[in-house]
Amino acid sequence: MTDYDRACEVADYVEILEVGKGYGLVLGEEPFATTWWPSDQGAKGFLVRWVCAEDEAQICAALNSFSLDSNWQSTDVNFEIHHGQLILFDSSCIGTAIDAFLTIEIPRGSYVVETLHYTPSDELSLILHRFVPRPNA
Repeated sequence: MTDYDRACEVADYVEILEVGKGYGLVLGEEPFATTWWPSDQGAKGFLVRWVCAEDEAQICAALNSFSLDSNWQSTDVNFEIHHGQLILFDSSCIGTAIDAFLTIEIPRGSYVVETLHYTPSDELSLILHRFVPRPNA
C-alpha cells in the first residue's frame, strides 16, 4: 500500500501518518482547497479549508473579522514540529515531483490540532485547523 493509498483512507478531518522516516499530517474528508491564514491572535495562524464560498474575497472578508475565541474542538492528533516548517501539498503529488506547495513557518514544539467548522452564513462554510502548543511540552 502506498502513502497516497493510506492518506486516502483517512476518515477524520485530520490524522497523522508515518511517511518514510517521518510523518505527515493528512487532512481527510474531501479534497478541499486549503491554505494557511496567518494570525497574530494567540495562535500563529491556522489552516483554512474552503468547503463553500462564492469566491476568495468572501473568505478573506470573513477571516479578517474572525475571532479565534470561537468553540474549537480538540482532536486526538498530537505532533512534534522539529524544523519550524510544515510543507502543505496535495497528497496526489509524487514526493520527488511536488511542483505546487506552501511553506508554513511554525515554531518548533509539541502541538495538538484543534478543528472548527466556521459557517457564518449559508453562503460560506470553512473548516479551520489550528496548532495549539501542548501543555507541559
